Amino acid sequence: MESPPVIPGHTLLRQIGQGAYGEVWLAREDGGEWRAVKVVRRAAFESDRPFDREWRGLEKSVAAMGQHSGLVAIHSVGQNPGTPTEAAWFHYSMDLADDAEIGRDFSTQTYQPHTLHGKLETRGRLLAMEAVTAALQLAEALAHLHAQGLVHRDVKPANVIYVNDQPQLADLGLVSDEASALSQVGTPGYVPPEGVGRPAGDVYALGLVLYEMATGRDRMEFPDFPSEMLDDAGTTCLAEVNEVVMRACSPNPAERYETAADMAADLKRLVAGKALRRHTPAQTRRRARAAALVALAGIGLAVWLALSWRGGSPPAYSWERGLVAHYAFDGEASGVSALLGADRHGDANSALRFINGKPTNYFTGHALDLPGTNLTVGLWFKPNILNYERALVAQEWARGGAFQMTLREGRLTGRFRGVDGILTLTGPPASRHAWQHAAWTYDVSSGRATVYHNGLPVANANTTGPLPPVNAALTAGRDGTIGYVGLMDEIRVFNRALSIAEIAQWFAHEKPYPKQMKPVQWDFEYAYQDVFEPHADRYVHATNRVCKYREPDENNVTYWGPVQSGNNVGGELIYRFPFPRPTRKLFLYTTLHTWDLANLGLGKGQGTGSLQASRDGTNWITLHDLTRPKARYGEMIEHSDLLPPNLTGGRELFLKMTMSVHGARPSRDFSPAHHNQNDSRRRENNHNVFELKARLK
Repeated sequence: MESPPVIPGHTLLRQIGQGAYGEVWLAREDGGEWRAVKVVRRAAFESDRPFDREWRGLEKSVAAMGQHSGLVAIHSVGQNPGTPTEAAWFHYSMDLADDAEIGRDFSTQTYQPHTLHGKLETRGRLLAMEAVTAALQLAEALAHLHAQGLVHRDVKPANVIYVNDQPQLADLGLVSDEASALSQVGTPGYVPPEGVGRPAGDVYALGLVLYEMATGRDRMEFPDFPSEMLDDAGTTCLAEVNEVVMRACSPNPAERYETAADMAADLKRLVAGKALRRHTPAQTRRRARAAALVALAGIGLAVWLALSWRGGSPPAYSWERGLVAHYAFDGEASGVSALLGADRHGDANSALRFINGKPTNYFTGHALDLPGTNLTVGLWFKPNILNYERALVAQEWARGGAFQMTLREGRLTGRFRGVDGILTLTGPPASRHAWQHAAWTYDVSSGRATVYHNGLPVANANTTGPLPPVNAALTAGRDGTIGYVGLMDEIRVFNRALSIAEIAQWFAHEKPYPKQMKPVQWDFEYAYQDVFEPHADRYVHATNRVCKYREPDENNVTYWGPVQSGNNVGGELIYRFPFPRPTRKLFLYTTLHTWDLANLGLGKGQGTGSLQASRDGTNWITLHDLTRPKARYGEMIEHSDLLPPNLTGGRELFLKMTMSVHGARPSRDFSPAHHNQNDSRRRENNHNVFELKARLK
C-alpha cells in the first residue's frame, strides 16, 4: 500500500480503494468536510502520453461534474510534477460516498463506500421502478457530460456511488474529451463491439447496468432476460425495461439510442407510467437482420446469436451432426448413457464427481471409432486441485489413442497423436472451484489444432497429419498414477472440427451457473501452506493436548497432532476468525487423512480426525468425521465448498479439528493425526492445505 501523499488542505486517513492507475483515500478537509481523494500515479502508465491525456481529461471535466446531481462533484485538483518523471502524480478531491452500512454517520475505521456494485451483491436485484429511476438519473448525467464534449468510458456498477442516497457516476480516471477518447480502455463486458470512446459506448454500458439492476444477473448473461420475471406480481414494467435494454445494447450501433438523452426520454416515460413508443414491424425486421449480419462478423458476436432469445426455450442447435459420443452424467458412472443422453448443462447435482484423485477413480465410456481425420472434444469441468498432471478426457492413450486432454500444472493441455508425432498444445490456467468449458479441435483439412477455454480460442498449432484410426474407449479422470479431483459434465466428442463460431455458440448455449464463472470478490481471505506459517497462531483460539510437529526426515512436511502418539490419544485444535461485519458467504477448503502406523514403522494403530464448525464456539456442526477407529487406511476427505447457511450471518467463525490416535505405541517424535503435506510443487501452484474465505454483508 502506498504511503499517504501530502495534499494541501486535506488530511488523508486511510486507503479505501485501489484501481489500475492509482488509489482512493478517505480524507477530511481542514474545514471539516469529508472527501474522497483519488491519486493517479505516473508509474501506473507505460509512458507520459496516456498519463498526460488523463490529466487533460480531468481538467476539462471538473466544471461539468459539478453541474449535475448524477455526477460526483469535484472540489479540487492538483499536480505533483515528480522527480524523476515516473514519480509524478495528480489528485482530485470529490464528494465522499455514503457508508455502505450506515449512510453519512460512519466510523473512519470501518467505512466502506456505498456503490451500486455492493448494493447488487447484497440484494441480488432492485425493484423494477427503483432500477428505472436510478438509470434515469445516470442517463441524464451522461447526457450532460456528452453535451460538454466528454465521454466517461467506464460506466459500470462499481463506478456508481451513492451520495445522500442518490446514485452518481464517479471514477473519473477515464473521462476524456471525445476527440481523444478512442484508446482501448474500459471494463470487459461493458465495452460495445466497436470499442469505447464515443457517447454511444457510454449508452451501451448503461444499458447493461440497467440489465444487471433489473434482473440481478451478470452482464455476461445478457441478453438472457428471464421470462418468469415478466409474470411476477409487481413487476409489470419489466417488459418495458427489457425493451430499453435491448435498444441500448443492440449489436448494431445504428439501432441503438442515438444519444443518452434519447434513452433518458424512454426512462422518463416508464417513471411516469406510460408505455414506450414501439418500433414498426419494418424497423424490427431491420434490427433483426442487422444483428444477424454483425454477429456473423466475429466470435464475440457469435456468442450474441447464441443468447439472443428472450423468454421461452433456448434455441435448438444441431449438435448431433458428427456427434460420436455424448455423456450426460447423473452423478454415477453407472448412469451414463452414450449419445442422445439428456442435456444437464453443467448442473452440479448431476455431474460426475471425482473425489480422491486415485487412479482407480475414473470413468470408462464406450469405445470411440474415429475416422482419423477431424475431431472435436469438449466438456464442462470444475476442478478442486490443479497441481501435477490431472486427466480430463482421453481416448485410451496407452493403446495409441488419438487424443489426451489434461490439466498440466493447472493449465489446459491437449495432446494429439498424428502420423508425424505427438502435438502438444498448452492453454491458459484453469480456475479452481468454478465451472468452465474446455474444447479442442483437430482439423486436418485446414492443418490446425486449437484449444478453447470458455468459448474462445487460446492456443493453436499446425497439425501433424491425420489421427490414427484407433478403436479405443473414452476415459475421464485418469492419467498414470495421478487422478482428477473435481466435477465433470456433458462430455461430447465429434468426428468433425467445429468452427470458432460453433464453439462460441456451444459455450453460450450450455453455460452453467454464469455467476460462478466470474471471480468472487472475497472480503476476507486466509490460507496457510503449513502450520509453521507465521499468521496461523493469530487465529488459534484453543488447544487441548495438541502441538505442532515436523517429520524429522522430511523438512517440507508439517502438521498438528496430539502431544504424543501412544495407545489411544486425542486432542482438539480450535481456530477463531473474527469479521468486521456479519458474514453472507463462507468458503472452506481443507483435507483430512487417516494414516496407518504400521506402514510407518510405529507398530499398529491409526491416526484419524474430524472437522466441525460453529458460529459461537459452543454449538458445533460436524462437516466431516474420520474419527471412527476402523477408518480405512489412506481414507481422505477433501472439503472444498461453501459452508451451510446456518454458519453464516455472524461476526465470527470457529473451526475445530479433533485428532485421535488409536492403538499406537508412544513416540516423542512423530504423530500421524491430522497430517498435512506441502511440497514445492504445491507451493508453486498455490495449493494451500487450508483456506477460508468470507463475503461480508
